[in-house]
Amino acid sequence: MTELRILSARADILAADDIKYAVVPTPEWGEGTGVRVRGLTAGELETYQNSMTTEKLIDKTIHRVSTNDGKSRARLCVVAIVNESGARVFSPDDVDTLNGKNAAALERIVDKVLELSRAKTEDRIKLGEASGGTPSAASGSASPSPSAAPSPS
Repeated sequence: MTELRILSARADILAADDIKYAVVPTPEWGEGTGVRVRGLTAGELETYQNSMTTEKLIDKTIHRVSTNDGKSRARLCVVAIVNESGARVFSPDDVDTLNGKNAAALERIVDKVLELSRAKTEDRIKLGEASGGTPSAASGSASPSPSAAPSPS
């Protein structure tokens, strides 16, 4: 077993190149084609997860409920599809157009991005499904409140 080198310096941790990339085949968009995707940062993943739910008052208790607008896959693709230098290919203005693309292609891209981001299985299952309305932090649970979307830098 190899001994791990402990990163104890702030600079070492912050300098680590920890975002993974992959090429996802997209035969629906042309024979032999694919797109380059990257895993999400912790902030991007949380923003994405929070974009699928909102807080709603039900019976005097705040619950997290689905905000499924049918665009969550397209929004994730906007953030994660990048060119060879790692810059985003799409902007938030492209969500509606991407949402009109082949579902199998977008699903394959989303699966790979969530895999690269080490998203939990339950986060993958929630994608596009209605939430059962779980209580949020305001009612005593540890669910985070929604955060602002990341800038498309």
